[in-house]
Amino acid sequence: MISFQQMVYIVALKESQSFSAAALKSFVTQPTLSMQIKKAEDVLGFIIFDRNSPSYNLTPKGLQLLAIIEQLLSDYKEIGYLVNSKNSIQQEHIKIGVIPTIANYLIEENYSHWKQLLGNSFVELEEMVTEDLIQKCEEKKLDAIILAGPINSQKLRTIPLFEEEMLIYTKHDSKNSSLTISEVMNWKPWLLSRGNCLRTQMMEFCSLSEDGKHAWNYQGGNIELLMRMVDKEAGYTLVPANFARHLNRINEMKSIVNEYGESPARQIVCCIPIKSTKWNNIEKIIRHIQHQYSSTKLNKLKLMNWK
Repeated sequence: MISFQQMVYIVALKESQSFSAAALKSFVTQPTLSMQIKKAEDVLGFIIFDRNSPSYNLTPKGLQLLAIIEQLLSDYKEIGYLVNSKNSIQQEHIKIGVIPTIANYLIEENYSHWKQLLGNSFVELEEMVTEDLIQKCEEKKLDAIILAGPINSQKLRTIPLFEEEMLIYTKHDSKNSSLTISEVMNWKPWLLSRGNCLRTQMMEFCSLSEDGKHAWNYQGGNIELLMRMVDKEAGYTLVPANFARHLNRINEMKSIVNEYGESPARQIVCCIPIKSTKWNNIEKIIRHIQHQYSSTKLNKLKLMNWK
């Protein structure tokens, strides 16, 4: 059987895609790391990495092996966590990832409450786009992720948090409390950068195309910037209802409806690895969010996919 250290080297090479970078990350020489991975392949009887590919891609057998190794290393860390705990008093380190369009209001409004709920535990929060969050949570580099669903992953457990209507922000004159898609069809849409799920949802609901000549992009998830561009250049953008409330600008928003009288909405979910020893504390955060953002739905909502 291959050793624990060889498993660490295999993961390092997979993540670094370079023997020199993997060796540096593992604090060993490059020949040592290369030799240990070769020994692991000899023991297993199959090649783990395709050395003819520029980034040392995993072979089909290597991909199967990596999933097992990542689970073993994760379980090993949990053993260390239990061993190092003293008198049942421990500072549990919880890493949570959040997509930018939720982090904009969720973190500021709830961080102090989470600190009180979790007591001695330490919470680390990080913003990422959806696909990166899912990958890191599946690899157990994040203990929980908060994003827009639905999420289909055999490695993750999904817990619904709340549904959030998407409102339209525009300076076009209208006495109505809502606008139809046909009314805004020829207006300029202000979009987040590619990779933000709100961009994809907005394009889907408003029937926009990626090659639309009116689309404008920037690298980030700053909704306030989009609203300022609407103020200066006209057009419109979609704003999550909770973010609008967070800015005390909910009265400046309007509902948007399709031909069926449905308003766009997204389902906010929390995903955690199937096996998680940190569930007790993560559940406290989940219950707090569910209570904080539960609301009566006034409009007929259509839940949007992020992809």
